[in-house]
Amino acid sequence: MPELKAFLAGGGEMGARIRDHCWEANPLGPLEAWPQSLRSVLSICLRSNEATAVYWGPEFRLIYNDGWSAYLGARHPAALGEPAAEVMSDIWPVMERQFRLAYEEARTVNAVDTLLVRTRDGTRYDSWWSYSLIPVGSEDGGIGGPMVQARETTAQVLRARQDALMLRLAEQLRLLRDPSRIVEAAVELIGEVLDTGRIGYA
Repeated sequence: MPELKAFLAGGGEMGARIRDHCWEANPLGPLEAWPQSLRSVLSICLRSNEATAVYWGPEFRLIYNDGWSAYLGARHPAALGEPAAEVMSDIWPVMERQFRLAYEEARTVNAVDTLLVRTRDGTRYDSWWSYSLIPVGSEDGGIGGPMVQARETTAQVLRARQDALMLRLAEQLRLLRDPSRIVEAAVELIGEVLDTGRIGYA
């Protein structure tokens, strides 16, 4: 199958896993039957240096590159070929509408430093992401599914918030001289940033 080798070439671990996967038992069907539109976008996905995935068909069946596998945690490699609602169950209530916009209305979705509350390897936590959903046209004139590129920005967002807090602290405390008033003002500001009703210092 030389043409199959061509569109899966350069795919690293995931290129090999896609070749070896039992697609005959999957709604996407055997590789030989995949439409050219899917093959083309998957070729781009596998060669991308960014974490990239393709969610194909009405169930948004997931095919992804090596970079994307790092975001899946324990869900990799079982996530290959599975529906987005299952693979992304922790954030699907937020993401479904955006996927529908891309698939049903052919609209590109771009998000910058967006909060997603994730559950990974049994742990629930806040994370921030920048990502794009790009509709991919299919042979029937509709949309086959979105190609998604994502980058986690949690570290940058938290660092920016820390820097902003330090600047506000410096501005509010620079004219104060009384130690007790300095502590009081600092605690008030930290409580505001943390959105908590009670905070103390000892």
